[in-house]
Amino acid sequence: MSGRINWQRASSRDRMRSSGVESITGDDLLLRPPKWRPSKQELRAELAAALTERPVRVQCSCGHAGTVRVKPGARLRCSKCQTMIAL
Repeated sequence: MSGRINWQRASSRDRMRSSGVESITGDDLLLRPPKWRPSKQELRAELAAALTERPVRVQCSCGHAGTVRVKPGARLRCSKCQTMIAL
């Protein structure tokens, strides 16, 4: 049915697909950009921020209550009466 596979062309096409390729005219990116992986420093900062979050029992004036994990100083909106709750 099909002819022989040009493995060099196939691997080149896969490489362009995975890493992204710019057009010759410089218009825009032809394929998706390369995958982004966060650095260890960013992951550590994210972990430290997550560890500073604390579980808090919140109650609204309408009587709706719940326990949430939030950072200090966060503002929440009640899902029932839409009032803002400052912590």
